[in-house]
Amino acid sequence: MARSYVIGGIRFHRRSLIRLSAHARQKLAWENFVVIRRPVEWPLSDTVPDFTRAYTDQGGTDIWGLGPYLKVPNKKPGWNYEPVNRVFCPWGYPPDRLRIAHTRHYLRIVEVGLARVTLAAWEWLLTVERWDSNHQIMPENAPP
Repeated sequence: MARSYVIGGIRFHRRSLIRLSAHARQKLAWENFVVIRRPVEWPLSDTVPDFTRAYTDQGGTDIWGLGPYLKVPNKKPGWNYEPVNRVFCPWGYPPDRLRIAHTRHYLRIVEVGLARVTLAAWEWLLTVERWDSNHQIMPENAPP
């Protein structure tokens, strides 16, 4: 899968680490998967996003890949137009893998979703499962 994405003409690299709460670690130990919620962050420092008018794009195209993405109208002072930029999940999309921070253990992304949590705030929903170095799901008794 893609190791980087271009948003508004700027290249962003996919994040390869993720921190887990104690609750998420416990759920992984019992069920081998967990849904991790992380806020959507606006990646372009020189423009102002309007998350109240943001909307999801399910993706699934040859050009943009799996998706989903969040399409966010944004402006810069002095602009006469308002572009809508596609914000990618910074951790990637299935079947990308992530390393659990401060460990040698990996997770595989199974599904990516988006949820609006307030009028102007969105969250990524990452469904992940444990993954071992042989590219197999880890045994149930292995610690996360």
